[in-house]
Amino acid sequence: MKKIPVKKKLASLKPSSTLAINEKCKELTASGKKIYKFGFGQSPFPIPQSIINCLKNNANRKNYLPMQGLPELREAISKYLTKKTAKKLHTPRIIKSLYFDNINLDMYKDSIEGSVPRKKIRVRYYPGTKDQKYYLEMIVILPQEERQYLSSYF
Repeated sequence: MKKIPVKKKLASLKPSSTLAINEKCKELTASGKKIYKFGFGQSPFPIPQSIINCLKNNANRKNYLPMQGLPELREAISKYLTKKTAKKLHTPRIIKSLYFDNINLDMYKDSIEGSVPRKKIRVRYYPGTKDQKYYLEMIVILPQEERQYLSSYF
């Protein structure tokens, strides 16, 4: 069988810290030591019955929530923050957007697939606001989720 050369850099890689810690924990446990794991991953604690029941009762809910969130939750958060900070944070508002795409709907497909980088071109309008302007936004979404805006209004 022919040997495949491995680059020096690849051969010099160290094992994953997480895997090394897990191996050490197994070794110490096997030697009779009591180990308390506080890392992420599988919990050693039993799942409370109330959480199991809630998951069972809501397993049929598979659809995404509205983009603005659940109205009841938004209202509850608003009431809590208003009480906590003694000021109203956000009044309900409507944002109207018109997105542009090509005949193949490439921008829409990129958005659904989560492709990056991708671009968006839209006109936005905020009815009921003081400025009553339309905003033209051309957005490039980069892999690091940094956005660059070339925005103007008319």
